[in-house]
Amino acid sequence: MMILSTPVMIAEGAPQWTQIHETEGIRVFQRDSALGDLPDFKAISRVKATLFDLIAVLQDVNRRDEWVHRCSVSKVVKRYSEFELLLYHQTDSPWPISDRDAAIRTYLYEIKKERRYLAYFKGAETSAIPPKKNVVRLPQIEGYYLFDYVGPQEIEVTYFVHLDPGGFLPHWLIKRATKDLPTKTIIGLRQQIRKTKASNIYQSFHQKWNPDVRPKNTPEPSRPPHPPQKLMRRLGI
Repeated sequence: MMILSTPVMIAEGAPQWTQIHETEGIRVFQRDSALGDLPDFKAISRVKATLFDLIAVLQDVNRRDEWVHRCSVSKVVKRYSEFELLLYHQTDSPWPISDRDAAIRTYLYEIKKERRYLAYFKGAETSAIPPKKNVVRLPQIEGYYLFDYVGPQEIEVTYFVHLDPGGFLPHWLIKRATKDLPTKTIIGLRQQIRKTKASNIYQSFHQKWNPDVRPKNTPEPSRPPHPPQKLMRRLGI
């Protein structure tokens, strides 16, 4: 498998973040990217949830079309482990822009047990997901969700994304569309958390992973791996 995206160098010497707007408690930042003309974006917000509420929603790849901004298709293509997946993602672009898609490799890491988790993703090239007619394959996508424990029912979420949508689009249009992605994705994440908690569809997930609801005498599951130090330094985490 070949990785599509050049690693996002966002550690020492990287350009500084500038806050560009804030809405509904979501702060959105932009900075020049080391990768080219298109900027990086990130959003930071508090979410009323547990770490396990968030991880359950994020790992349920086949439901991401219910909350990720403009996602029309999301499905698991291959499971390398419980914590590493290959998925297919397609976005529904507004007319007259062609829809975009990507093969994405995702990794869930535990930085500190029951306190800090990193969900990292990057584009990949694979014969398992051939290009579709009339859909533009993203030449580059890379980013992460970072979940930091604040309290029993409050998590700080950081969402970072760098992407190149490909095709022939003016930069002003790309920047405007990309700027909306972090805000609307976090809004969608909040809504999905409320919906899934109300329906209790992740009860079995919580009984396995959440020590507060895990039945007594149930063995603790295997833990997500710690992220490589090289990745942590590169992401500036």
